[in-house]
Amino acid sequence: MAETHTSVIATRRAGMRVRINVQLIDAESGGHIRADRYDREIEDIFLVQDEVTRKIVETLEVRLTGNEEARRQERGKVNGEAYDYLIRAKSCIVQFTAPALAETREMLERALAIDPSMALGCAYLAIACGIEYANAWNGRTADDLQENLALVGKACECDPLEPMAHHALSNALMWLRRLDGAESAARRSVALDPNSSQSYGTLGVILDFAGRHEEAIESLAKALRLDPQFSLWLHAQGRAQFVIARYAEAEASFKRRLIHMPGSDVTRAYLASLYGHTGRHEEAQQIWSELMDIHPEYAIELTLRVLPYSSPAPLAQFVAGLRKAGLTA
Repeated sequence: MAETHTSVIATRRAGMRVRINVQLIDAESGGHIRADRYDREIEDIFLVQDEVTRKIVETLEVRLTGNEEARRQERGKVNGEAYDYLIRAKSCIVQFTAPALAETREMLERALAIDPSMALGCAYLAIACGIEYANAWNGRTADDLQENLALVGKACECDPLEPMAHHALSNALMWLRRLDGAESAARRSVALDPNSSQSYGTLGVILDFAGRHEEAIESLAKALRLDPQFSLWLHAQGRAQFVIARYAEAEASFKRRLIHMPGSDVTRAYLASLYGHTGRHEEAQQIWSELMDIHPEYAIELTLRVLPYSSPAPLAQFVAGLRKAGLTA
């Protein structure tokens, strides 16, 4: 059996200083391999991360890829106040509600006012605006998508080796329906960070929109192995399974998504369509009733307008299932 290891990191903060305790543990025996403690200014947070990486690499005698080695060597100090806003924004964005996204943007705009060259700030701001567009939140429309592209362009310029910058670029191009460029950017993000659930997940979503549904499911499975709790990939996986009529698997994915994100309207809409296709009309009516209780203003027109499929067939299939269940004309 191959030797396995895990790291445990505990962080405490006091003002603009952080104390980080790191333990490297043999996951099979539970024995400690090494332990380190760092007490630094928050502006040195990336330097600490790089030092932790170096010590783990040296201890385990593994080889970094060229991209990983370059990333480790390039990073320096950060502005503590701007970084604080970035971390607060990252905790908001995962709540996935209109108010949380508005707060996310506010935090990131404050961070960028302090440090305009923060690549991560530009990248997350573009991603946040893309989420608002896809959900028609906070007045965000297709007219704002070019602004997103400008933000990710700045992110890539400020730090060409930042995986999240290329991840944000893939999102921005995807919503603009430039799927070839979106795929290239997503693959670049994966190359820079092969352990990124976000990069594999977005690549899977793009492949699904491009009509390569089996490849999409494979990429989304990798994303879920890296982060089983990120429910958006469960919805995307279910949508790709739905398109190729793997309805039992799609139903399981959608239901798992609702465990993690019980307020999702679009996952319920897809479940209702699935039930229509499988002749379970009473269940379709029930799940649609739940959707209307959660979001009375939901309209399938938004889903049809936003999802950038290269072929009309997947969206026609979605509408057909709802019609079979008697949920749309």
